[in-house]
This record gives sequence, structure tokens and C-alpha cells, in this order.
Amino acid sequence: MPEADHEILDLHQGLLDGDPSAPAMVAERFLQDVITYLHRTFRTLHDPSLRDEASIDAILNYIEHPNQFQPAKGRLLPYLRQSARRDLLNKLDSIKRRARRELVREPVELDAFRRNKESEDAQDAASARRAELLEHDAMRVAKDATEEAVLNLMLDGVRETERYAEVLGLQSAALREQRRAVKRVKDRLTKRLERRDWGGE
Repeated sequence: MPEADHEILDLHQGLLDGDPSAPAMVAERFLQDVITYLHRTFRTLHDPSLRDEASIDAILNYIEHPNQFQPAKGRLLPYLRQSARRDLLNKLDSIKRRARRELVREPVELDAFRRNKESEDAQDAASARRAELLEHDAMRVAKDATEEAVLNLMLDGVRETERYAEVLGLQSAALREQRRAVKRVKDRLTKRLERRDWGGE
């Protein structure tokens, strides 16, 4: 057995025996490697801190429950990497489920993400929701460039009919006609958002 493997097994045994220096040694030995693995595997996350959190959680879970790792079944580093990967996927699934619940329960809020701009908390909540929707491919419900432009306005909380009419090329139409056309497109996009399976990978 390589010397490095002996060192890791000794470190693992230290955790099992309650050695007070073992947790810090585990974090120093493995944390950066696990973080690097997640950053390499999940390159396109809008929030890089999720990868760091999952890595830290995996290390802490191992430190708190070292008996769950069975050296006879594999090496410690791949075990920690897979633990962090599962934790990150669970975090992403939770975000997807929350976004789906919000869309089904309150689809009209697509028109009002930033309605309460005087409230800093409301601004933060709207920005977080918009980031989650974009991260999980909300824009794919748009079937052409025009619908994509309309959806962008909806996500930005734009309410003025004139802005939508400009995107639809209806600037010269009567206001009543503009409103009808805008409503048709917005209703169509909202229904697609409601039907979309936000819980899948």
C-alpha cells in the first residue's frame, strides 16, 4: 500500500478515535481538492458559492460521521468528491423545486418581480428569483427572438404596454390592439412556464 494511503488511513483512524487534531488535518488535506473538483465539474453555475458550500458540507459530514466511510470499499478522496457532488445536486434540485412552486402558485408575479423597489428586501428576493429562473433555462420557453425579448421584459418587471408593443412591432397600432396582442403573447409564455418541468435535470 502506498505511503500516502497509509497516512490517509491513519488520519481516518484518528477521527474514529476522537483525535482533536484530526478534523483540521482532514480539512487541510482534502477541502481544496474537493472544491477544485466541483468547480471543474459544474462550470456554469450562476452562484459559485454553492460549489464551495457543498465541498465544506461534505468535509464536515465526514468529520462528524467518519464511520460512514468504509476504506475496504474505496479510497477517501473519491468518497468525499461524490459526497460533495450529491450535496450540490440536492441544493440545485431544491432551488428548482422552489422555482417551480412559485411559478405554479403565482405566475402573475412574472409581471411584478421588482414592483416594490422601495423595499431593499423585495429587490433582493426578486433578483434571486430571476437568477434562479435564468439558471434553470426559463428562456427556453421562448420559441423565437420576439418571444425571448418579451420574456426578458416580463422577468425585468416591465409593465408598460408601449415597451412590449415596440418589441412586437406594433408601435403604430391603436392602444387597444397593442394591449390585446401583448396580453396574448404574455399569456402564452406564462402558460409554458407553468407547464415546464422545473424539477428535472
